[in-house]
Amino acid sequence: MKLIELSQASNNTINILRVICAYLVVAIHTHPFEDINIKIGFIATQVIPRIAVPFFLQFQDIFIIDILKNTVMHLEIIQRDYL
Repeated sequence: MKLIELSQASNNTINILRVICAYLVVAIHTHPFEDINIKIGFIATQVIPRIAVPFFLQFQDIFIIDILKNTVMHLEIIQRDYL
């Protein structure tokens, strides 16, 4: 498998997990199942979605670090070429 295909596959996996975590974070704030059953509502809003917050932050950090690396690289090129 080529490196580009592998990278794209891992980015797709990360994007899918980001969407799932985003829905779980929304579930924390909306309490979607409390009208049906209080126990199910508690598990669906207080137990399962709580794992989403750390993962969601970690997934965001992956892309922020890439953006920062690219920005530093571009600044070094600008400094080298124009200053």
